[in-house]
Amino acid sequence: MKTPLETARTRRYPHLVATGDRRASRRIILVANAPIRNAEPDHEPVFVGVGMLDRRGELSPLGRDVVLAGIVDLAKRTRLDRCVVWAADDCSWVTADGRVRPGRRPPVAVDTLDPYFYEHMPLEAEDCWTVALPEGCDSTHLCIRQVDATRVEVCPGEPIVLGDFSDRIQDGERDPAAHLLDAEGRLAPPPIWRGLPVTSVDDWEILGPVQPAEDGIILRDPTPASLRKACEAVAQARLPDELFDRCWRAARPELAFTPVGILEAA
Repeated sequence: MKTPLETARTRRYPHLVATGDRRASRRIILVANAPIRNAEPDHEPVFVGVGMLDRRGELSPLGRDVVLAGIVDLAKRTRLDRCVVWAADDCSWVTADGRVRPGRRPPVAVDTLDPYFYEHMPLEAEDCWTVALPEGCDSTHLCIRQVDATRVEVCPGEPIVLGDFSDRIQDGERDPAAHLLDAEGRLAPPPIWRGLPVTSVDDWEILGPVQPAEDGIILRDPTPASLRKACEAVAQARLPDELFDRCWRAARPELAFTPVGILEAA
C-alpha cells in the first residue's frame, strides 16, 4: 500500500512544467487533505488542507484555487515562468509577474527529477558535436549544434542526468530504484535507459551522454574570430589553439555535413 507521500508524489495531476530550461521539466506538486509526513516544502510545492482533494483523491475546485494562488506566489518570488498542468487538455500559464493565462494545450515535459516518473518519460538527445574543456571551465564540454545551413549554436554541455536516486526512500515507501539494483544494492542500470545510453553511474546518479545544458550563442556564418569569441564566452576561459581548431572543424559552414547523434569533435 502506498504511503501518503508516495500517493501524493505519484499523482499524475496537477504538476508543474518549468519552461525556462532547455528541456521542459516536470516538477511535483504535493496535494493532500492532511499533513504529509516527510514532505519537503523547500524542494517541492506542498498544499495541505481539508477539502483539497475530493472523495476520489482528485483535486477539488477548492484545491485548484489554492494551488493556483500558491504557484502564482512562487512564480513572483522566483521570477520564473511556470505552467500548472491540471489535465491532458487543461493548464494555466503563470508568468514571472504573476499573470495567469488559461490553456488547452499543456507543454510536454521531457525531463523530470521525480524518480517515480523516470521510466514513463523517455528522453531524446539533441544532435551535436561535443568538445571536452580543460578543468576550471564553467562546464565540462562545449556543444556545437548546427541549427540550419548557416547558423551554429555554441552552448555549455554536461553529461545529462538520466536519474537521481540520492533522496533515499522514506519509511514504508516503495523504492523506485529497486529494479535497478544489483545483488550488493548498488545502482546497475541497463546500457540503454530512458532511451539514451548510460555513460556512467555516480553513486545514486545515472548519467548519460553530453548534451547542451542551457541555451548558448547563435552565430550566423561564423568566422574563426567570431566562433572563438563565442566558445571562450561560453567556456569562460581562453582556449588553446588545438582545442579551438576542433571547435572550428565541427562548426565551419563549408562542411556539407549534418551531424546526426552526439559526436565528439576530432
